[in-house]
Amino acid sequence: MRVPGITADPARGARIRELRKRAGLSQEELGQRCGVTKWSVGNWESGDPIQKGNLRTLAEELGSTVEYVLDGVDPEPADSPDRHISEVSTRVSRLEVDVNERLDDLAGRVAALAQSVEELLLGQRPLGQEDEQPPEADAPPGQT
Repeated sequence: MRVPGITADPARGARIRELRKRAGLSQEELGQRCGVTKWSVGNWESGDPIQKGNLRTLAEELGSTVEYVLDGVDPEPADSPDRHISEVSTRVSRLEVDVNERLDDLAGRVAALAQSVEELLLGQRPLGQEDEQPPEADAPPGQT
């Protein structure tokens, strides 16, 4: 008796690879989204067994269904409005994650740049500028 997801299946691996590439994800990116290493994703794409707990997340991240990932059975027609909505929703979610990661990176770069500018401005202050008194202040009153 074959237990879906537990046994090796090269055809399943090929489906996973095709879906990942269609989604525009690297093995590492897909692994991060599924909470596994890129090596696990590579093993899945080779047809190695998938833990049951990873199947739903994998299918969702690939914009597919567990049924399709496991057996190649597509429960919805390709032109189904629900399928299109699901695909668009998945893409929007991925874009949102990507935009947020890029914004975080940009914010870090801006903060580092602001720190560098502040240090540069402080470092260009002429030495002793605040320590020197004008000559008139050092001379006794009436001798300037």
